[in-house]
Amino acid sequence: MYCVDLDATAADSFQVSQERIHKLISVIARFLKAVDLDAWLGEPENDFDRIYGMARGRFALDHNEPVRPERLALLGGVSPSRMRAMISGDTVNLKRDDNKMIPITGALNWLEGRETFVPRSGGIKPSADQIDDEQPTAPGLLPV
Repeated sequence: MYCVDLDATAADSFQVSQERIHKLISVIARFLKAVDLDAWLGEPENDFDRIYGMARGRFALDHNEPVRPERLALLGGVSPSRMRAMISGDTVNLKRDDNKMIPITGALNWLEGRETFVPRSGGIKPSADQIDDEQPTAPGLLPV
C-alpha cells in the first residue's frame, strides 16, 4: 500500500514526508472516532470502513506493530466471524497479546498463506539506489 504526500517538495526528506503522513493518519483516526459514521455514511460495512481498516492494519504490520484481529481479517480476506473463531475457542490458530492484538510474527506467518495478501518488498525506507537526488519528484510516494 502506498500513500501520496501531496505537500512534498524537492527539499523534503523521506523522514519529513513520512512524519506528515503519520500525522494525517492520526487526524483521520481522531475524526473517525468523533463522527457518527453510521449516521453519516450509512451502514457500518461500507467500502470506506474496509479500506481504512486495511490501511491501518497494513500500516501496523509495516511498522512491526501488533494488529487488531478485525484488521487482520480484512487483510487476509476472511470474515470477522471466521477471525473470531481463529483467535478463541478450543483450537486457537492465532494467539493474542495482553492487549488483545495479534503479534506481528503470528500475523505475518498467517498472512503468508493467504491469497489476498501481498507481502511488502523491502523495508519502509528506500535504499540509496532508489533515491535520485537529481530528479526530485513531487508529490512523493511513500510505502505505508
